[in-house]
Amino acid sequence: MAVTFESTDDDIALKAMHIMYTFFGLLVAINTALLIRVKPAKLKHSVRIYLPTICTALFVISCRVLFVPNAFLNMFFPPLLLAMALWQLIANLKRSHKADLTDAVLGWISFVITAIALIIGLAGYIFLSLIILVWWYFQLGLILAILSVWDLTLLYKEKRLNKRLEAYSAKITFVSGQDKDNLLFGASWFYDLIREVLIPLMALSSLPVCAYWALGVFEFRDLYLTIFEKPFLTQGEFQVSIFNILFLIEMFLVFRYVNKAVHTLWQVLAYHRYLRKHEKKTVRANEINLSLGNSLISVFVWFVYADLFIVTLHIPTGALGLIAGGLSAGIGLALKDIINNFIYGIQLMGGRLRVGDMIECDGIRGKVASVSYQTTQIQSVGEVIISFTNTALFNKNFKNLTRGSAYEYVSVPVDVSYGTDIQKVRELLIEASQQLQGKDKYGRDIVDPKRGVSVGLSEFGDSGITVALKQFVLVEERWGYANRARELIYNVLNENGITIPFPQCDVHMIPENK
Repeated sequence: MAVTFESTDDDIALKAMHIMYTFFGLLVAINTALLIRVKPAKLKHSVRIYLPTICTALFVISCRVLFVPNAFLNMFFPPLLLAMALWQLIANLKRSHKADLTDAVLGWISFVITAIALIIGLAGYIFLSLIILVWWYFQLGLILAILSVWDLTLLYKEKRLNKRLEAYSAKITFVSGQDKDNLLFGASWFYDLIREVLIPLMALSSLPVCAYWALGVFEFRDLYLTIFEKPFLTQGEFQVSIFNILFLIEMFLVFRYVNKAVHTLWQVLAYHRYLRKHEKKTVRANEINLSLGNSLISVFVWFVYADLFIVTLHIPTGALGLIAGGLSAGIGLALKDIINNFIYGIQLMGGRLRVGDMIECDGIRGKVASVSYQTTQIQSVGEVIISFTNTALFNKNFKNLTRGSAYEYVSVPVDVSYGTDIQKVRELLIEASQQLQGKDKYGRDIVDPKRGVSVGLSEFGDSGITVALKQFVLVEERWGYANRARELIYNVLNENGITIPFPQCDVHMIPENK
């Protein structure tokens, strides 16, 4: 392959110096990365794994700087490349089990790429073989740099972030559980930015960057434009190129992080506004509605990304409008239920339901686990998740047990024998019920202190008199409270000699002669 350059001697010298500076800069980066990542005991073995690749790259760069004739390359390069491949193979076999695992894997990748370059060179495509080797050298340098950043973030997390998270978590006293974990982003935002955005962006960007550098060494930048920026799929205005695909993936990572950050900021502001408004120090899981705000944030963020997607790929909006108009009637009819669920979901998230609310629908009582645009999931007392479509929930006129008041009326009945002193029973049960009047995990009174506890005669039964222990109990505590109350009533009455009659029936026989 003959290449003609129309450059002055000074331009050639500058380009040669630039190439050498690039080579030595990457060499320093590779060694620095090894010093950061690899333990001293394994450093020697890792360095020797990379030596064949570095020497091969040095030879290739030198040939480019010195403008070695093609005839020389055609004669000497394939045997030299064969020797380098064998050297890499021997280094891998001898050093892989002693070196760092990552370096061992990269060593075997280097051997495979060197072997591929050797086959291409033997087939007569020497320049293509050279470009592949130079590209891998640049790519290897950036891979090691990215791995170094990854290891540094792990070190940062171990040395500083964990302590910072503990301190930040200790300051968040107004929520607990998963709600508290969601707010820890305020302390880990920098760590998450590096791990979830910057490192993936570096990895994706390294592919075109290294190709650009490698092709630039041989003045083939036009080929870079052909490979990465020229669309490989074109349909009218619609265009897809490798560069566009990489850009959209990178933007997806950015928008995902932004979505997470805005969600956290919104939740913090909502919590603090609620605490100031109600003069409270804690927020229960079902006291504040975050579902609608979170959903609107997600819709807005991903709507912007969808616009960016359309603009990047040059998707014709006129065609989209035409298609949407033509199919709107059919889609509207087919998706009627989905649209209704969507509308009702917005209404539910707007305030009628909150995650953590206790509701009752179709005889099923449970806690709202999630509210989406299509379904509402209820966690029943038996820990079973039951899903209702939003339309069905509206049509069934569900009862929100915690919306108006956190307390629910509970009556625990018990039968006592006829002739029992009701006043004595009342005094015993009211006194004993003090044991049940504790507080829940949020510091609220389990039994409403404003209404208190009362005992009254409920009805006259077949086997005894029914007495009921009456009180208003927190909705979430109803089942556990009722069970404890029954056990307490039984023990108190039994200890004081008050009989709880079992069902009985008197049968009177009338003789026939009467």
